[in-house]
Amino acid sequence: ALELPELARARTVAAYVSVGAEPGTHALLDALHARGVRVLLPALMPDNDLDWGLYGGEGSLARVRHG
Repeated sequence: ALELPELARARTVAAYVSVGAEPGTHALLDALHARGVRVLLPALMPDNDLDWGLYGGEGSLARVRHG
């Protein structure tokens, strides 16, 4: 995925953090973050509204209701 031309020029990417048996995304998230790409991750709020959080590396993740 990192070789895609769209990602080579990207300044902001929306992604998700894989859980369980899903295909892994942690290496991709870290590589994009290391490139200086702004990585946004979805967060489901208590009122079921979808919000976005900025990924700042593995240490910036917090467990939420779904995921």
